[in-house]
Amino acid sequence: MVDASDMERLRESREELEQVLADASIQEVPVLVFGTKVDKRDAISEEEFRDAMDLPYHQTYGKEARNAHCRKIEVFMISARKQVGYQEGFAWLSELIE
Repeated sequence: MVDASDMERLRESREELEQVLADASIQEVPVLVFGTKVDKRDAISEEEFRDAMDLPYHQTYGKEARNAHCRKIEVFMISARKQVGYQEGFAWLSELIE
């Protein structure tokens, strides 16, 4: 979970994500990245979030149409306060867990 309204911490979050993704022991494990607090006025868009986290669309697995050549990682923008986005993220992840 990454706060999409906290620009100062996005770089730190990206670095942490890069470390997780570099771990060869979890190369086959699906990774779900939530961009949180999208209901806040200063939250960035999904496109800006993907840029900040270095997760462009063509390098992620896909929410509906699957990109079989990519690692199983996907971004979902959510608001717990408005109860949007997280259900889709968990549904995506549950489809990939055997």
